[in-house]
Amino acid sequence: MVVHTGVRAFQCSVCSKRFTQKSSLNVHMRTHRVERTFTCGVCHRAFTHRTLLERHALQHQHPTPIKPPTNHMEQGGGGGMGGASGPGSAS
Repeated sequence: MVVHTGVRAFQCSVCSKRFTQKSSLNVHMRTHRVERTFTCGVCHRAFTHRTLLERHALQHQHPTPIKPPTNHMEQGGGGGMGGASGPGSAS
């Protein structure tokens, strides 16, 4: 078992999360900012980290296919309601 003694921990003053490196804390602190400095050139959505923008940009390169909404009224007459219920039906 390895025990780290004397390791300096850097703690976030907002959420108390701890980091072993100051640079990791600095990157983490961006998540608490309202400012979004990395903006998508296609849809103008903004992000706090460059890597998040890069991941987002992949969606513009390989968009996921959008399924057309299914209209149950056109498929089988009424979407399973029997077709004879509702206003104006003979009971």
